[in-house]
Amino acid sequence: MFFSWLVMSMLVFLFMESFQFFFGLTLLLLFFFYMIIMVGESQSFFNSILFYVDFLSVLLICLSVLIIYFVIMFNLKYKNKMTQFLFYMIFIILFFCFLSSSFLILYIFFEFSLVPLIIVIFMKGSNLERYSASFYLLIFTFSSSMLMLLSFVLKNKNILFFMHKYFYFYNNNSMFLMMMSLLFLVKFPIYGFHFWLPKAHVEASVEGSMILASIMLKLGGFGFNRLFSYLTLGGMMNLINLIMVLASAGSLLAGLICYRQVDLKIMIAYSSVSHMGLLILGLCVLSSLGLSGGVLLMLAHGFCSSALFFIGNMFYERCFSRNIFLMKGMENNFRLLMIIWLGFCLFNMAVPPSMNFFSEMMLLLSILKKSSVFMLILGLNLFISVLFSLNLFVSVSHGKLWYNKMMKKECFLDLLVLNLHLFFLLVFVFKLNMFFGN
Repeated sequence: MFFSWLVMSMLVFLFMESFQFFFGLTLLLLFFFYMIIMVGESQSFFNSILFYVDFLSVLLICLSVLIIYFVIMFNLKYKNKMTQFLFYMIFIILFFCFLSSSFLILYIFFEFSLVPLIIVIFMKGSNLERYSASFYLLIFTFSSSMLMLLSFVLKNKNILFFMHKYFYFYNNNSMFLMMMSLLFLVKFPIYGFHFWLPKAHVEASVEGSMILASIMLKLGGFGFNRLFSYLTLGGMMNLINLIMVLASAGSLLAGLICYRQVDLKIMIAYSSVSHMGLLILGLCVLSSLGLSGGVLLMLAHGFCSSALFFIGNMFYERCFSRNIFLMKGMENNFRLLMIIWLGFCLFNMAVPPSMNFFSEMMLLLSILKKSSVFMLILGLNLFISVLFSLNLFVSVSHGKLWYNKMMKKECFLDLLVLNLHLFFLLVFVFKLNMFFGN
């Protein structure tokens, strides 16, 4: 059934226009997952040596489908077929990455996801800094991958180890576990390995930033989710405690840097680094509550960060600057947009009853059981998150309008994309029971 689905998708790609193609592809995907979950085909095909389906993989694939949908909707007014092809390529890579059950498949698609992302940065970046952004992205991700692969080859000469379902670790594989953890920490990224992220966001187009923040960063969370149980089995609790210290300190530092930033894109990028530190802390607790809160935060951050970058691009198209001091007074001309902007800033600071609020409360409760010290650091970090989110809204909306000439109004397509983000952020609040017991 899987191969028939793949052939049908290719036929749809050949005979349909871009948006119709993705609509047809999504219908096929929905049917595909219906067969897996409701009929139980996972027992026959997907519980195999290469692919595996569980709640997390289905959730992240659904997030990928929706974000790529939004990106293609926005890209309709430009009609750039090469860019649309790159988006399809990113989706297909992520699809197989989230379904992987062996180290070989996960590693291949994990690294292959860099190719279309770098091409998007080169194509859409307007400054010479796009070369340094691509260089940083390659150096950080490729070097961590090579260290991990080298440690694996030195410890395990048997190539069949690659094909084991996920990872059957042995007691002498501590170096490989450390390098694997480093790989996912770079992909998150945790503070200290984050230098590629602000540069990539600044030089990427709005579509690239939406995909990078909402989906690509979740590869780190997906990998850690698969890895943590093996860290405990391998007696690597000291490594987990070290990761918790780095994540808590890094999340706090990223929040402080975010509060002092004036570049809107860099501010949102550091906000992502801060939230990913919170996610790492929740996963390190190794409890069902922490895992559920981490999965919920991945979903909430995916929609919220994508919308923030999208609105930031709308501001840039009207003010021709990313400096928040040059965006003052937006509420004078864009009342409706400012209401939506306020909503997403409130989501970013985890105001109840948002998904962000429930996810952070679940993570806080799970971390409290682990250590009260981490709880205090995390509470301070959440307070700083409220400060920079309020600063983000007030700096843009209030004040005297600096530039008013030829400032174009909001278009229907832009508002539609934003409202779709808002809809899915709200609709999952009523289905929180999905995130318990998975």
